[in-house]
Amino acid sequence: MGERLPEIFVKAVDVALASGAEDIKRLPGIHRLDLGAGWTMETNGHAEEMHGVPPYSVAVLRWWLPRAIVNAAFGQVVGGPGAEDEVIAVLDAALARYRAEKGDGADA
Repeated sequence: MGERLPEIFVKAVDVALASGAEDIKRLPGIHRLDLGAGWTMETNGHAEEMHGVPPYSVAVLRWWLPRAIVNAAFGQVVGGPGAEDEVIAVLDAALARYRAEKGDGADA
């Protein structure tokens, strides 16, 4: 496991941007998105840990339990075989949904 961590980080950033998030570092806390079906994404744009999310990192949670915590330099995915693929599929679905809501024809 771990080969797809950079892909998870890039997709998480794409989801945040597609959702309309801007300047996350200026928020007083984390940026939280409901991805549906019990999945949540929390983005910390600050230099200190907030709400259990490391600095400048993204946490993808299922029923409030971390499934992935990634940033540009490191990451970890929790779960057995296929866990990375599952997180990526959730992010792909969220990205497609946000793009459809905006009428953006870009492929996920």
